Amino acid sequence: MRPEPFAEVEIIQDDATQHLHAGQRGYLLEWVPHPHGGEDGAVIELHDPSDRSDPTVIVPQSYVRAVADAAVKTETRANKRAS
Repeated sequence: MRPEPFAEVEIIQDDATQHLHAGQRGYLLEWVPHPHGGEDGAVIELHDPSDRSDPTVIVPQSYVRAVADAAVKTETRANKRAS
Protein backbone atom coordinates (compact mmCIF):
# COMPACT_ATOMS: atom_id res chain seq x y z
CA MET A 1 0.00 0.00 0.00
CA ARG A 2 1.29 3.44 -0.92
CA PRO A 3 1.85 5.63 2.18
CA GLU A 4 0.10 8.98 2.41
CA PRO A 5 2.13 12.22 2.43
CA PHE A 6 3.57 13.08 5.87
CA ALA A 7 3.51 9.42 6.94
CA GLU A 8 6.61 8.00 8.59
CA VAL A 9 8.37 5.68 6.14
CA GLU A 10 11.35 3.36 6.12
CA ILE A 11 13.91 2.87 3.35
CA ILE A 12 13.93 -0.85 2.50
CA GLN A 13 16.77 -0.92 -0.04
CA ASP A 14 20.33 0.39 0.05
CA ASP A 15 21.27 3.07 -2.48
CA ALA A 16 25.03 3.70 -2.46
CA THR A 17 24.79 6.64 -4.87
CA GLN A 18 22.68 8.56 -2.32
CA HIS A 19 24.36 7.10 0.80
CA LEU A 20 21.09 5.47 1.87
CA HIS A 21 20.81 2.31 3.92
CA ALA A 22 17.88 -0.04 4.47
CA GLY A 23 16.27 0.78 7.81
CA GLN A 24 16.69 4.56 7.63
CA ARG A 25 13.48 6.39 8.44
CA GLY A 26 11.94 9.71 7.55
CA TYR A 27 8.74 11.44 6.53
CA LEU A 28 7.22 11.15 3.08
CA LEU A 29 6.82 14.69 1.78
CA GLU A 30 5.23 13.95 -1.58
CA TRP A 31 4.97 11.60 -4.53
CA VAL A 32 6.41 12.70 -7.87
CA PRO A 33 5.62 11.14 -11.23
CA HIS A 34 8.49 9.81 -13.34
CA PRO A 35 8.99 12.19 -16.29
CA HIS A 36 9.08 9.33 -18.81
CA GLY A 37 6.40 7.02 -17.40
CA GLY A 38 8.65 4.94 -15.14
CA GLU A 39 8.19 4.23 -11.45
CA ASP A 40 6.92 7.16 -9.35
CA GLY A 41 9.34 8.70 -6.89
CA ALA A 42 9.02 9.44 -3.18
CA VAL A 43 10.42 12.65 -1.71
CA ILE A 44 11.56 11.82 1.82
CA GLU A 45 13.01 13.94 4.61
CA LEU A 46 15.26 11.64 6.63
CA HIS A 47 15.22 11.68 10.45
CA ASP A 48 18.96 11.08 10.74
CA PRO A 49 20.76 11.92 7.51
CA SER A 50 24.13 10.93 9.14
CA ASP A 51 26.54 11.05 6.19
CA ARG A 52 24.44 13.42 4.05
CA SER A 53 24.50 17.21 3.98
CA ASP A 54 20.89 17.39 2.71
CA PRO A 55 18.26 15.37 4.61
CA THR A 56 15.88 15.31 1.60
CA VAL A 57 16.10 12.46 -0.92
CA ILE A 58 14.08 11.19 -3.86
CA VAL A 59 13.86 7.42 -4.25
CA PRO A 60 11.72 5.05 -6.31
CA GLN A 61 8.36 4.15 -4.76
CA SER A 62 9.53 0.54 -4.32
CA TYR A 63 12.31 1.69 -1.93
CA VAL A 64 9.87 2.77 0.82
CA ARG A 65 7.20 1.33 3.06
CA ALA A 66 5.09 2.86 5.79
CA VAL A 67 6.54 2.32 9.26
CA ALA A 68 3.14 1.06 10.42
CA ASP A 69 3.41 -1.71 7.77
CA ALA A 70 6.82 -2.71 9.14
CA ALA A 71 5.50 -2.78 12.73
CA VAL A 72 2.55 -5.00 11.75
CA LYS A 73 4.85 -7.50 9.99
CA THR A 74 7.20 -7.64 12.99
CA GLU A 75 4.29 -8.11 15.41
CA THR A 76 2.81 -10.87 13.25
CA ARG A 77 6.12 -12.77 13.21
CA ALA A 78 6.45 -12.40 17.00
CA ASN A 79 2.91 -13.70 17.54
CA LYS A 80 3.59 -16.75 15.33
CA ARG A 81 6.73 -17.61 17.31
CA ALA A 82 4.89 -17.29 20.65
CA SER A 83 2.16 -19.74 19.65
